[in-house]
Amino acid sequence: MAAMTKAQRRRYELLYESCLTRPTRKASVNALAKKIRANRKRYEKVGKAVGVPWYVVGIIHSLEAGGDFTRHLHNGDPLRARTVHVPAGRPKTGKPPFTWEQSAIDALRGRGLGAGKDWSVAGTLYQLEGYNGFGYRDHHPNVPSPYLWSFSNHYTRGKYVADGRFSPTAVSQQVGAALLLTSPFTPMLWMGEEWAASTPWPFFTSHPEPELAAATGPGRIEEFGRYGWDASGMVDPQDPRAYRLAILNWDETDAPGHRELLDLYRRLISLRSAEPGLRDPRLDRVRVDYDEQARWLIVHRGAFRVLANLAARPQTLDVAGDVILATEPAEVAASRITLDGESAAIVRVTGP
Repeated sequence: MAAMTKAQRRRYELLYESCLTRPTRKASVNALAKKIRANRKRYEKVGKAVGVPWYVVGIIHSLEAGGDFTRHLHNGDPLRARTVHVPAGRPKTGKPPFTWEQSAIDALRGRGLGAGKDWSVAGTLYQLEGYNGFGYRDHHPNVPSPYLWSFSNHYTRGKYVADGRFSPTAVSQQVGAALLLTSPFTPMLWMGEEWAASTPWPFFTSHPEPELAAATGPGRIEEFGRYGWDASGMVDPQDPRAYRLAILNWDETDAPGHRELLDLYRRLISLRSAEPGLRDPRLDRVRVDYDEQARWLIVHRGAFRVLANLAARPQTLDVAGDVILATEPAEVAASRITLDGESAAIVRVTGP
């Protein structure tokens, strides 16, 4: 990792000095800090072995593996085998299953973290961002890395949803899931949508007729080109590679950033199944309140209200009731509910 420049140091310092935890996230942040402190002894053991402050080990463990001691510190893959996701094949020595300490020491040494590093505030932030990768800084400089600034006033949207794949609207996937699975229609999911699968879905065919096969590939690519799409990277639909590219990577369902969305879909499906009002198909019983400029909407579904905040900032909506599911923590006060930016909540109303 290259040395931090003076300009980078100053930027980290300014961001840290002006950082504020979002009010709806304070409880989550405090609970996370408490969990890290509770495991201080394990983090100190690993930190002492490689020369890294214990709290840095704890932060990385929380970010990469959700604080789960059954997963690799490298990327959250299960300890029962070597890592599958980047960096794959770690640890290179030893036989699985690995202890968490073995994996953690290998991960930190592999990233070059250790004695002699700058562990000032700016230095720590630089090392943490480097651990996750400088993709945001190098390719999306207007998006502060959520690895450092998620839950704060510095971050709103945009993230890498897979290695090398950036989504400018990734934060809002959960809002779409909540609206879809409480709609009066039959929800239709694209394969892998429920866990934000990183695999593409190229058009592929297997026509045995030579004439049809020859016409389909060039014709389809030409058609997409007319839509204004960049067809230069498209694979011929008859090429077996097009089919192989579309095969889902089922290991992602247990990977950080994917399993959280899958869990939300499962909870939404369970709730829809348990509550007839959330699957009632009669459109005459559906009403929607919205403010297009403020970017919020409320869907009336019998005894429920589905609240969606599509704006990047928190918003307070006039709804009285009990929050039975929320994509992000929601604040309830009297007859009002405050939603974090780009989040949704399902409320069982207590009034008209």
